[in-house]
Amino acid sequence: GFYYFRLSTAVNGQTIYGGSGVFQFTGAATTPPASAATYPVTVGAKNVNTGIAIAGATVRVTGNGLDRALTTASNGQTSTEIPAGSYTLTVSAAGYQTQTQAITIVSSGYNWQPSLSPTITATPAFTVTSPNSGSYAAGASLPVAWTWANIPSGTLVNVYLFDANNSPNVGAPGLVNTANDGSATLTLRSDAPAGQYRVRITATVNSQSVLAYGGWIGVTR
Repeated sequence: GFYYFRLSTAVNGQTIYGGSGVFQFTGAATTPPASAATYPVTVGAKNVNTGIAIAGATVRVTGNGLDRALTTASNGQTSTEIPAGSYTLTVSAAGYQTQTQAITIVSSGYNWQPSLSPTITATPAFTVTSPNSGSYAAGASLPVAWTWANIPSGTLVNVYLFDANNSPNVGAPGLVNTANDGSATLTLRSDAPAGQYRVRITATVNSQSVLAYGGWIGVTR
């Protein structure tokens, strides 16, 4: 509608009127838009070989007009709130290979827990140092020792005993899981058949299998 305005002021107790005019208001009153809903996004980082959390990793959230950088805490975790939309999550840390993940937020949050592989600088390898020869009686303890290169300490190592047909654990000890500290002990079964066996050590390093065999040993009854 049309509205009339007039300027006035008070001077020495008297009202003095100034200019006036008419204006027309045509727009409708508007209500400020409500804030957009946000949803939690949680990202963690851990070492693929040891499962240990990676503190200080950088998590970047990009897309939908957003570019946000976060840092993982001592437990390897970080989180943020973002509105619905399509985004790319990127996790990077010194000494590790970077990982990315495309996500779409619709009406709920997102949780991503990537396992980062250390940057490969050299080929990982095992060497079985013992046993590589000799005879052992059924029921005896069989100390196993090995060395390694470019394999993180604490990596889960599997120790088997294979027979001459390359079959695992035939009448022999089962699998031993141990941290990569260079030693383990297998106990031969008391009913283990006499024959030739050899130790095999395996581990998964940077998502690849690494294995080594020891020499042939005899088992007697």
